[in-house]
Amino acid sequence: MSALKFTDTDLKSIVTKRVKVWDKTSGGVSGLYASKTPNICTFMYRYWDRTAKVSRTVEIGRFHPTEFNCAAARAKARTLDTDVKVHGKDVAKTIKIAAVTAHQGTKLFGVAVALYIDYQKEVIVKKGVERPRKEKWIYDQYALARPVEVWAKKQITDVTDEDIHNLVKSILSERKPEMARNTYQTLKRFFVWAGGIGQRFVTVNPMAFITPKSLDLPPPNANDRYLTEEEVSVLWHGLDRHDVPCDRRTALALKLILATALRPSEAGLQQREWIGNITKHQGGDGKIATRIPPEFVKLRRWIVQPLSPLACELVNEQLADGIKTGSLFPHGAGIGPKLTAHQLARELRGFKLKKTWRLGICEFLGFTAKKGQPFAPFTPLTLRRTATTLLGLQVNDKGQPLYTGLELSRILDHATPDEGKDAGSKTLKVYNVAEHVQQTMRRRPTLEALDQLLRGIIGNPPASNVVKLKAA
Repeated sequence: MSALKFTDTDLKSIVTKRVKVWDKTSGGVSGLYASKTPNICTFMYRYWDRTAKVSRTVEIGRFHPTEFNCAAARAKARTLDTDVKVHGKDVAKTIKIAAVTAHQGTKLFGVAVALYIDYQKEVIVKKGVERPRKEKWIYDQYALARPVEVWAKKQITDVTDEDIHNLVKSILSERKPEMARNTYQTLKRFFVWAGGIGQRFVTVNPMAFITPKSLDLPPPNANDRYLTEEEVSVLWHGLDRHDVPCDRRTALALKLILATALRPSEAGLQQREWIGNITKHQGGDGKIATRIPPEFVKLRRWIVQPLSPLACELVNEQLADGIKTGSLFPHGAGIGPKLTAHQLARELRGFKLKKTWRLGICEFLGFTAKKGQPFAPFTPLTLRRTATTLLGLQVNDKGQPLYTGLELSRILDHATPDEGKDAGSKTLKVYNVAEHVQQTMRRRPTLEALDQLLRGIIGNPPASNVVKLKAA
């Protein structure tokens, strides 16, 4: 039996498991009790149905210190008690009918989420190509998995701001801030969609007054990790070791990210037919480059990325087999599946394969320090950041940067002012194809400078004791 009393003070206290608190105080209502869990407290009323000769229990409301406290619950329970004992009403059936009437036109939360994911997966035409409405819909499905687990059988109109607040707080208490932030942001987009034209599953958005500040959500982790020159040397020569825990294709793909500053997906998914002397009619400058189609690019536009001599050496090692088409870095046996960014990340951090942990490249090469210290673990995107950071650190005799942010943004394929971000240059972007050629010509000197910089770093095997190279 619970030691709690049926009072507002006791019902506000925290419990570790579900308990029942019966109303046994003077003037209490027989059959009224509070079902208290670690997250919520609900008032219930139990009565005897004389017609069916069974005991029934109905929910009469959730506890709130000011809006629906013990006194309010007793008043409602007395009304139901009178309906049962004096008028002989089936209050359980009455409450059920009222709930169905109130929820006409609404959906269960789980059903609404399924419809939302189907909406995102719907194939539409984008820039002349058929693609899902949201190509990364799987991320929203992951983020909504926890809410669905809790509220799947609950009417979407019954999900309150307090429910959402408690859920996100519980995820935070598990020391999962990134998951809590993703859940909050995805729920915010979901309820906007649910109340939009064509759905109208909700008329009031429960996320309207919930903010990251009210939830005490910590800010996202700063993406400032990059490899120092010593770390670059250790990694580059470590990937050439005969006992490195990855195949040669994975090692070359990681090196290519560093040599070209391409996104991990753009480097890992390289196709052999993309590489060659890209003509000016194709947006190139007539020299060796890779021309990546829009469907493989984050901004969904063509990229012509010049290949420096160092990048050509990496690519030629794969093209030496004479195969003209297909994936440049097939993952697995033969010309199999493509090497995705997710697979590159797994190779770096390690993964479980048939109940056995496979050592990651980071741990193998000694990148095991704590975050913020030299030789801490890193991701494939860190290599892209390293390429531009090493260039950005170069200064002339006067201490001025050799490469401006605009020059670095070009090789990163970031949106820049001269690529149509202002109204004055929109004509150049849309109607002047020669602008693409000029962009390629501007990128090449910067990438060739990266080539010379990397060759200066990797010229000799590292002298550090972090890793000892073995003969192949």
